[in-house]
Amino acid sequence: MKNSTRIFIVDDQLFFIEGLKRVLEKEPDIEVIGYALNGNDAIRKIGETLPDVVLMDITLPALDGIKATRLIRKQNPGVQVIMLTIADDPNAVIPAIKAGAMGYLLKDESPQQLLRAIRSISQGEALLSSRIASILLKEFREFYEKDETPQGLEEKVYDHLTPREIEVLNWVADGLSNKEIAQKLSITERTIKNHISNIFQKLHVNDRTHAVVVAMQQKLIGIKKGKEMVTKSLQS
Repeated sequence: MKNSTRIFIVDDQLFFIEGLKRVLEKEPDIEVIGYALNGNDAIRKIGETLPDVVLMDITLPALDGIKATRLIRKQNPGVQVIMLTIADDPNAVIPAIKAGAMGYLLKDESPQQLLRAIRSISQGEALLSSRIASILLKEFREFYEKDETPQGLEEKVYDHLTPREIEVLNWVADGLSNKEIAQKLSITERTIKNHISNIFQKLHVNDRTHAVVVAMQQKLIGIKKGKEMVTKSLQS
């Protein structure tokens, strides 16, 4: 199917997979190319098929979804992952983001929300459901109040960001694209890409969502900015 988003589903419930396939295959711009019932099979099959987006359950036999996501993203950086789960467990949200997931949705989200997530993430954007975003922000509010590290985000030594990199990171947290940040700062888009690459390297992250999470932890940006970033795509 030309110009379609190629989807791979990972879940240990075949009934759920079949239901999800029926929803997705109604969309002309989405193609389901395969599925796996456990994490180990998922890693092998995804390496063979190289889908655009993986819909990944967290609770899987043999290898859980977070560990599978980490390995998939390491071996196939171009494959994006959306976590799907029945549990709004705050202890799983941050590890999932750290593993490289670009989206985190609950299984009882509406089909429209899932389709929006797939289309957003296939374009390189990050998306969390409103409930997951609220959980994540609650963890950080408590962190700010108690000056403790949220569970799942251990203390690390991060390299110092320059004032310009912090400025760029704040615009990232506002949800601006590279082009929009370049216009704001009157510099080239290539320069912005270089700044963001340096930010990722210094914060030991691979994507914008994780960068904002770490920046909130390190108090490089405020929690209000973090909230705007993770919920922006849900407000349309």
